[in-house]
Amino acid sequence: MRVLILCNAFRMRCAVLDILQGWDYPCELVTTETLSDFQEKASQGGFDAGLVDFRALPGEESERLQALMRLGFQKPLILVVSAHEEKLALELLGAGGIWDYVIRSTGKIGKLPFLLQAINRRAVGLAEAQRRADEFAALYEISTQLSGERDIQSTLSLIADSIRQTMQVSSAFIYLYDEKRNSLDLSVSKGMGYAHNLSLQLGEGLAGRVSVTLKPLMLKNYRKWKHRVKLLDGITYSSVLEVPMLFGGMLIGVMGVAEIKNEARAFTGQDERLLSLFAAQAAGAVHNTNLFEAIQQSNQELNRLYRASDALISAISSDVDMMCQKIAQIVVSEFRQSNCSLWLLKGDIPSLHRMALAGTTSSEIYLKPLTVDGTGLIPKAIRTAQIVNVPDVSAEPDYLAGWTAARSELVLPLKSGERVIGALDLQSSEPGAFHEDEVRVLSQFASRASLMLEHARLVSETEQRLQRLSVLHTVDIAVASSLDLQVTLKVFLEQVTSQLHVDAADVLLLNPYLQVLEFASGRGFRGTGIRRVGLRIGEDFAGNAALDRKMVSVPKIDLAKIDISHPERIAEEDFVSIYAVPLIARGKIKGVMELFFRTQFDADMEWQNFVETLARQVAVTIDDAHLFERLQQSYTELTLAYDAAIEGWARLLELRQFEPKGHGHYVSEMVVELARRMGVSEQELKNIHRGAILHDIGKLAIPDRILLKPGGLTEEERAIVNTHPTIARDLLSSIDYLRPAAIIPYAHHEKWDGSGYPIGLAGEQIPLAARIFSVVDVWDTLLRDQPYRPAWSEADAVDYIRSRAGLDFDPLVTNAFLAFIQDDQNHIASRSDDKI
Repeated sequence: MRVLILCNAFRMRCAVLDILQGWDYPCELVTTETLSDFQEKASQGGFDAGLVDFRALPGEESERLQALMRLGFQKPLILVVSAHEEKLALELLGAGGIWDYVIRSTGKIGKLPFLLQAINRRAVGLAEAQRRADEFAALYEISTQLSGERDIQSTLSLIADSIRQTMQVSSAFIYLYDEKRNSLDLSVSKGMGYAHNLSLQLGEGLAGRVSVTLKPLMLKNYRKWKHRVKLLDGITYSSVLEVPMLFGGMLIGVMGVAEIKNEARAFTGQDERLLSLFAAQAAGAVHNTNLFEAIQQSNQELNRLYRASDALISAISSDVDMMCQKIAQIVVSEFRQSNCSLWLLKGDIPSLHRMALAGTTSSEIYLKPLTVDGTGLIPKAIRTAQIVNVPDVSAEPDYLAGWTAARSELVLPLKSGERVIGALDLQSSEPGAFHEDEVRVLSQFASRASLMLEHARLVSETEQRLQRLSVLHTVDIAVASSLDLQVTLKVFLEQVTSQLHVDAADVLLLNPYLQVLEFASGRGFRGTGIRRVGLRIGEDFAGNAALDRKMVSVPKIDLAKIDISHPERIAEEDFVSIYAVPLIARGKIKGVMELFFRTQFDADMEWQNFVETLARQVAVTIDDAHLFERLQQSYTELTLAYDAAIEGWARLLELRQFEPKGHGHYVSEMVVELARRMGVSEQELKNIHRGAILHDIGKLAIPDRILLKPGGLTEEERAIVNTHPTIARDLLSSIDYLRPAAIIPYAHHEKWDGSGYPIGLAGEQIPLAARIFSVVDVWDTLLRDQPYRPAWSEADAVDYIRSRAGLDFDPLVTNAFLAFIQDDQNHIASRSDDKI
């Protein structure tokens, strides 16, 4: 995995490199220190992910954001931000501007390896899906092109070109089997550099051995193989893969690929599988071409085969059920058979399933439960991978009756390569109905049908997996973009019902106090019963799933072994199948997901595994949502407690007569409003409000004999009083929550000209909040009666404050305050109320 890094901070870069280089995962790191260097290396390509330190981008925050948006990096991008930039990172994440982010701290940057590993897994999954899609597209394209091609050389040349392009190999070649001479003749050679008149005996060379064993063979170094053909000694290729071209069990030829340019290339089992599919197509193409020539010689049975094949090709679909029904109908209509059924092997432990039934008397055929190892002609054909042709069923000991009018039966195994995937079963009311020529043609059709079914199955599985990846991705986005559990559950259930073709689904959340599963969200229900009834642990299917902590599968409700305690939940729904999946996070039951079907649904293991993956995902989401809710509640309670304590301290100052009644609240409200007008953020206004209320909290440590002394203070006493800002700072700074509010209590006695205390700050060295407060504090003090003087008039107070601008007060703050006083129409009434 290659990662391109932009980071110009030496310590940060070292931290990132230490973490990633110490990660037990293959990772190549390319570091850059400038944006231009990053862009230049990114343009060269070859990177799987990018890591950008937001501080390494030039300019202010807005300029850096623009630079990031113009970066144009086409791979997943991880952004390193400071804690205060996390909101920006979340916005970029929600908008798709970045793949993820990490906080610039030793503890949090450590998740980088896990993010890169997730990116790598995602890239590998997408690459595998794309590779499969490319293979299927190539197979489908060649199949479509072959449907109209009748010339054998053109057909094989087309296939060889497609093989070279799809498998990215130096050369491809095809030998055809000459049954009369019992030899292999080189028919097509692309990129090999020798004549096409090469002929091999069976068993001679690699192709000859493949033709004898009818199994693929791979060589990592052909030049060192002692059985190589002498005529090919001049060819400088190394690794070789050759597979048999079979059609209906008959040898058609040998298809091979060889690597000349890439000495390190070694073919894999995956290459073997793909080449076998091409070989099956080529074998079918060769055989069908030969059959077409026979058709030209008035072979009516071959005409039937090609009509059937054309119908089959036109019915190509990723819907396996539809393909099965179409194949059975083609057999009945094109080959004039009484009845035809199609069976497929399914499941990890293969079991037989009848997928389609067609024919004029098909309604008279009853379904026979069959097993692979059991009695019957169909299991026999599947076990032996051989055609079973019984001209008289009454004399056949393996015959299992399924149609009373049957007199003869033909079973054709459906195979993909050497693997049996099912069978075609034909029955006739006439004895000896299936003659050799007809069996041959039907066998050829069955081979094509097998290829189409395998193609449909592979395409269907790929589409299904892509859909499921899409579901997981969509749910991930919903979780990342919203903290609202209801919104997330709504999106989740929409995806579940649409992509898994579920008729209805709900999520029940466990009430931990009542131990009851309660309805949280649902989709697809006709009535409201599901919403109104809760379930105790152990009740019904959902309660049992929660109790046993495992999925409860009920393909048929009327045959369920679990008693339904609350049938009213689904009384109006007509459900046939139910699957209840426990939602477990951190080892605890969070709830249950219920999936309902109105037709019988038998879930396979892959479906169950995917549903359990979804359940784990939504369980973690629920757990995170509950945790966030508890954190919010705790934070709110803590905030209220702190604010109550602050109010108590302010009241204590008034009760001890350190400041006039109402002074703290009036000043704090006026300071907040003035600060808001001056553009201070709402978050900072909270700290200003708390600091204003507690501006004289330090006086609690000053002896009453000094603070309440009726006469003037000595220099020593004045020095003690002047320590109250420092006392306030030390007190509030020891409390994390109140530390930001300590600015006003500590600096509100500082003066613009530097003559204030406790440390003589001057000008803009004084925090803005303290500069604002000092003006308002003097204003309110001047307008109140004092023991040593009566209250001033507002006009006198305005003149005084204006005169002290540039000395005691910040001139800009003074102007803003005077404008505020002039605009405020309610301050006189407020002051009058305070004096009453």
